[in-house]
Amino acid sequence: MHGGWGSGFCCVLLACSPGLRGSASPMPVNRPREMFRARTNAFLSTTVHDLLSVNYHLFSRTTMKVATLTIPTYLITRKREDLVQRHFYDACHHKNTHCMPHGIERVASFGVGIAAAGLYGLSWIVDDEELCVTSRVFGAGALSLVFLKNAFKHLHVDANLRPWHEKFSCKKRSYGGLPSGHMAHGVYMTLLYGMRFGPAWAIPLSLLTTFYFAAAVSGNRHYLSQIVAGAGFGVAYALSTNHVVSKRVGERVSFDVGPGRNGGMRFGVCWQY
Repeated sequence: MHGGWGSGFCCVLLACSPGLRGSASPMPVNRPREMFRARTNAFLSTTVHDLLSVNYHLFSRTTMKVATLTIPTYLITRKREDLVQRHFYDACHHKNTHCMPHGIERVASFGVGIAAAGLYGLSWIVDDEELCVTSRVFGAGALSLVFLKNAFKHLHVDANLRPWHEKFSCKKRSYGGLPSGHMAHGVYMTLLYGMRFGPAWAIPLSLLTTFYFAAAVSGNRHYLSQIVAGAGFGVAYALSTNHVVSKRVGERVSFDVGPGRNGGMRFGVCWQY
């Protein structure tokens, strides 16, 4: 469903969540403040639900198909990763070669994080219901990817070793490379917003993700196999989130619970017909 709720019956005591606009009550005088307050209440009441729903739907037939494609690709690229890195690292002199300028690499790295934060921020400011819900659930999935990345980060296995880099030891590599968290978030937002809103969103996000891919591999931040693993997680979370968003946008009955005035509780029910 695109846009507002349209005509419908709404029974609320104080306010509805961000996705439940269009009630029969008069328009508040200070609409931006009321909207922000309503969305804060929605954040408190829906975040845990979104987190659980996105991760629950990871274990579906569709996402399992992603795994069947990602795992063989990961294994193939892992066998070739040393050959690829030779183009970007001189082992004899412990120097990076053929890499982008350091400033450009930082732009690529920060660009993905800023874009992800900006997309989630849309859930607090836009009136479009589908975009609002998509951005809110995207935030839950992005947070899950951060937790996932941190869980893998501490595994002391060879697959988790980062490439050799001139700014680090020439005798021992550091851990924390599997999977590429930036790549996971880049593919996640590109695929999700592309599926829901088309090329106008997919093209710029895909260019940003491709930019990071080139910077990460040439700058010896990640092996190619770690980039593939991150992309696989991004695709899986995008498909899971898309499923959750479709259910959220299509719900006819919604509930809202949160703190009310004078220290009380507020309970709301919104029904669209």
